[in-house]
Amino acid sequence: MFSDKKNSLWLSFQFVAMLLISLVTLKLNLLNFGTRQFGIWIMFASIWGFGSAIDFGFGTALIKYVAEYNKYQKEELNNLLSTSFFVFFIAAFLLFGFGNLIAEVFFFADVNIVKGDEVYLFRKVFLILGFAFVIQYMTIFYKSTLEGLNNFVLTSKIIMFYNFGVLLGVIVVTLLTANIIYLSLVYLVSRFITFLIYFIMMKKRYGSLKINLRSFNFASIKNILGFSLSAQFISVFSALIDPAIKYIIGTYFQVSFVSSYEIAKRFAAAISGLFFAAFKIVLPKVSVLKSKDDYKNFVLGEGLKFTKIGLAYSGLVFGIFAFVIVFIINWWFNAPESIIVFLMLALPESINNVGFTNYTFLIGIGKAHIIALVQFFNVAIISSFLILGFVLFNNIFGLLGYFFTVVIVNLFILLYIKRLIGFSIYTYLKKIKAYKLLLLLIMLLIGPIVLYQNIWSISLTLGLLSVFSFFIFANDLKQYSGVFVKYLMGKND
Repeated sequence: MFSDKKNSLWLSFQFVAMLLISLVTLKLNLLNFGTRQFGIWIMFASIWGFGSAIDFGFGTALIKYVAEYNKYQKEELNNLLSTSFFVFFIAAFLLFGFGNLIAEVFFFADVNIVKGDEVYLFRKVFLILGFAFVIQYMTIFYKSTLEGLNNFVLTSKIIMFYNFGVLLGVIVVTLLTANIIYLSLVYLVSRFITFLIYFIMMKKRYGSLKINLRSFNFASIKNILGFSLSAQFISVFSALIDPAIKYIIGTYFQVSFVSSYEIAKRFAAAISGLFFAAFKIVLPKVSVLKSKDDYKNFVLGEGLKFTKIGLAYSGLVFGIFAFVIVFIINWWFNAPESIIVFLMLALPESINNVGFTNYTFLIGIGKAHIIALVQFFNVAIISSFLILGFVLFNNIFGLLGYFFTVVIVNLFILLYIKRLIGFSIYTYLKKIKAYKLLLLLIMLLIGPIVLYQNIWSISLTLGLLSVFSFFIFANDLKQYSGVFVKYLMGKND
């Protein structure tokens, strides 16, 4: 078992490496294939990415129950792993068939997305990405098992190896100016090699864990089904947000704008992802809490500390560093429209950083159905706002629906935790200095509105955002940045 220090270090390092690699590969692919063709590729990849989330909740359940069973229940652990492996295997091929059916109905039949002369090419692309999905889907089993064993170090190393392999492949495809089919093959080969590495490492380091048909046990499914189905709905509704947004943009607006959205999303998601990665160790910790006293001590103790760090982090990356991030987007991609989208995505991501600990807490204590409910609400409202924005105003401002739903969702989660353990929400918000989050959100909300009217005011708008954020969060950064860096660098006690 690895220490929290080492796990946090590698999880953080993994995310930084992934961010840098993704920016390079995104730039090369846009140069090689253009915004329209690569926009279609992104939409297809997001569909299979959504498919990866449909694991019947066994991915998240594996992390939780492997962490529990590994201490005292070795036989139950083997039953769980064997059962889950075959569930993943069967589901992978069922979803492969379903994914191809969805593509025929919603994508290849829509000339606004795939034109007639492009259908033959992109059918091949979609099929190759489908095979890559099957391999990736089976890889989730090994990754979740290792994370349940608290070995985030190994999973981080393998993920980084995969991303470096993709980077190398994209560079070769770009240098050869090969067509987009070869880009899909890069992902297929990289995922196959990654799967083999996971398989070999599991055999080598955890040989005592047995995965065989004889250990398949329906009782194991029944034992975790309630939790896993709730976790499944979380995964499905969370993963549905991205492909839904891309599909709506491609159908109601412009396929080429999908690439602009992807640029902004990569930055916003990766920035928050760094925080989530550094504190991913929270889930195994929360999974072992048993009593309401344990819950309350965590939420108002260590959990409160993580929440404060999340607020300081949002102020730093989406406030103080906003000018730097926007400069990078404009310099590297020359996509001013992506800047507006980035600021709109920074709104919900700022809140998600603050609410991450409470979100993870509910999942860890087996209340995943609450998160599933609010994520369904997320998808429905975001899609409705986005469609209305395009139909009524022909602009991207419907994306602000994402922000409004995240506000409502996080307030609902707080109310539920209050009912569960009993505490004052007012006192809680006062302790985390929530008024500073409110000020950050107001400034971020003003930014897209100003830039939409005059995109050439980027420097002034973002400069003011950075300066005001510095004054608001300076003390918090001084107080919590050291703690965050310790987790980030694996030096926490």
